[in-house]
Amino acid sequence: MDYRAIQSVVQEWHVHITGQNYGSIEQQLLTWAAWAQSPSIATHEPTHADDCMVWCQGWVEKIKNTLHPIRKGEIPGACPECHATEAWDNVDGERTRIGHAIAALGGVAKCLNCGTQWQGKDLHALAAKLRQAEVDAAAKAAAMENERQLQLLPA
Repeated sequence: MDYRAIQSVVQEWHVHITGQNYGSIEQQLLTWAAWAQSPSIATHEPTHADDCMVWCQGWVEKIKNTLHPIRKGEIPGACPECHATEAWDNVDGERTRIGHAIAALGGVAKCLNCGTQWQGKDLHALAAKLRQAEVDAAAKAAAMENERQLQLLPA
């Protein structure tokens, strides 16, 4: 939702209330809020104040999320605690993969399998463990490939 969408809703209500389209969006919003809370409207149409509040709260949340987005994501690799690499859940009675075992939300990472959480300095330790696991896996793969190549050599 952008500014124009908010402005459109506010202007629509302002025209409905006053029959005119004038003033800033702030003035129009104040007019809408005052109208929605007026005794005659509150008595005959009690949901108008709630509707106004719901619109405004929704806009506030969207603006906050735009200015300060919460970073979400999945972290590939095995959980250092339970060694799970994937997260599973029951969806409509079937076991369904829902993503990597470790998920990040804001400044916290959590294993969706065992529930272990990392934040602050623990996030750095988690990153180091995951990097080391990658290095170890690559070294193991290289050693296995070398062994395979040696077995192919004539005796």
